[in-house]
Amino acid sequence: MKSLIPHLIAVFLVVGAPIWDLFEIRRLKVSADPRVRVKWYAKVVVASWTLAVIAVLATGGREIWNIAETVSWLPHGEGVKAFLIGLLVAMLVGQLVPVVLMRSNEKLQARVRQALSSLYFILPVTRAERWWWVVVSLSAGVCEEVLYRGFLIHYFQGAPLYWSLTIAIVGSIVAFGIGHSYQGFRGVVGTAILGVVFAVLFLMTGSLLVPVLLHAFVDVRILWMVPEGLSLAPARDI
Repeated sequence: MKSLIPHLIAVFLVVGAPIWDLFEIRRLKVSADPRVRVKWYAKVVVASWTLAVIAVLATGGREIWNIAETVSWLPHGEGVKAFLIGLLVAMLVGQLVPVVLMRSNEKLQARVRQALSSLYFILPVTRAERWWWVVVSLSAGVCEEVLYRGFLIHYFQGAPLYWSLTIAIVGSIVAFGIGHSYQGFRGVVGTAILGVVFAVLFLMTGSLLVPVLLHAFVDVRILWMVPEGLSLAPARDI
């Protein structure tokens, strides 16, 4: 039975999670329960940590958390440190600039919030929801990196697929994007692009620590973009 667990986790990540999310999001959109978001946040946190812990126990934490392999298309030697610094700076600037500019630019503020409005059903509004969002963000940072970067890349390289490291990375990125299909096509593409960055950071640092921290930061920053009490739901859904 133990040998089946990694296969079941992989199938769930690639197929089951997107389907589960679509049903959950549909329920989230139509529910009249004022605590529906908090309940969904709690489900996400419990499911994420449960799956991540099972994956670690089933395959070995060291194999998931650290990686010693490299790929030819990444910089090596003296270029590694400069590339890493440049990548991290570019990511942080790209994530922070809109947040900073929104404070003094009402037009940009309106555009950013319009872009986020398609996700109104999961975005926090009340103070309680915002605290839960922090928990969800931290959980996603740890658990999704463990599952999609650590576990899935390792799984794709083993039986029965035996994919090369490069193909395994591509497979994990595709699965990561599809796993966020409830965000629509743009959300899938945007998530997949983030998956590329997280995977590169994982490979170049040899550890999930940097991807985990960056992933959590990307999710938490939503709180700076949408103030407490502001709902981005269309008028008919309020």
